[in-house]
Amino acid sequence: LSDILYISLSNDENLRDVVGRIESELGNGNTSISDLSRKFGVSPVFIRGLAKRIPHLDVKGQGLVLLDTGR
Repeated sequence: LSDILYISLSNDENLRDVVGRIESELGNGNTSISDLSRKFGVSPVFIRGLAKRIPHLDVKGQGLVLLDTGR
């Protein structure tokens, strides 16, 4: 519950670094939520909550995907 509250109450500046590192890992092919959570020292719930907050990330099963936003 604390992870979800932290994500919902944080401003984008606090989460920008984490999102950037996750996007880098996704670009390298690491899409597993459990692998990402171990690598960054956060819970899988934190990774899922972050993906729900960021418009260009989505949860697909046990992994994350970058959505094509036309950038």
